[in-house]
Amino acid sequence: MAITRTEINLKEFSHIKIGPESWVWSVDNSLEILDNPTFVVNKVILGNCSKLLLPNKLEEAFLNVDHEPVIEHSEGLVHVSSGTRLSDLLQYAMEEGLGGLDFMAGIPGTLGGLVWMNGGAFGRHVWNQIYQIRAITSTGEVIWLKPGDVDAEYRNSHLDKLGVKFVVDAFLYYKLQDKQDVRSQILSNIEYRKRRHPVEYPSLGSTFKNSKEYKAWELLTEVGLAGYRIGDAMFSTKHANFIINLGSATREDVLGLIKLGQARVYNRFGIWLEPEIVIL
Repeated sequence: MAITRTEINLKEFSHIKIGPESWVWSVDNSLEILDNPTFVVNKVILGNCSKLLLPNKLEEAFLNVDHEPVIEHSEGLVHVSSGTRLSDLLQYAMEEGLGGLDFMAGIPGTLGGLVWMNGGAFGRHVWNQIYQIRAITSTGEVIWLKPGDVDAEYRNSHLDKLGVKFVVDAFLYYKLQDKQDVRSQILSNIEYRKRRHPVEYPSLGSTFKNSKEYKAWELLTEVGLAGYRIGDAMFSTKHANFIINLGSATREDVLGLIKLGQARVYNRFGIWLEPEIVIL
């Protein structure tokens, strides 16, 4: 296993452009961790930092973004290393005609992050697409898990309750389809998200979770927070559930908006908004 440690400015890596300079560990692809599973036990696991609000200081972090992702398919299953960017997986799906993965289109994270938070879009979630995953526990044990072993729900896999520390890889279902059809659906989903989301600004995507009873952006708009800003952090006027960075927003600016959004919505509707982003 070739582990490297590099000093990087996580502000430039973060999707909301907030973060410290830090020394981080990395490997070429997540499967290499199987050579020494205990390595990740005492590390802070980072993915593509597309849903993480980073702290002002961070030590002993492992950046799980594959330089050489593993993506291979056979007999209805595609095997993917967890550090694979979803954009790379979708490019592979378009080239090979793998249908069923288009719901990931436009999500800027890695597969590992998607699996951990049971992410998805267009009414679909990744744990509905999973055959099995391989993971490392907090004691360094390598285990296999299938959907029946996991109590996954909207935006939460609850893998931590099973003692999971790190997702190594996953096997996902696919259906062979016409390559042009797969490509058209993926690109259509990306364009849909561009029209509805403020992708022209740095952000962490949806700030709060939705429920069957409400959509967070509607509640935030109703309480007058669309366009409200603290420092350079602002609830987007295009989609109020997105907190965007107008230039030099800080962690404290974002946390201030989160607390304000929760308070105003609770005072008006009696609903406590649960963050979808992960606050480290």
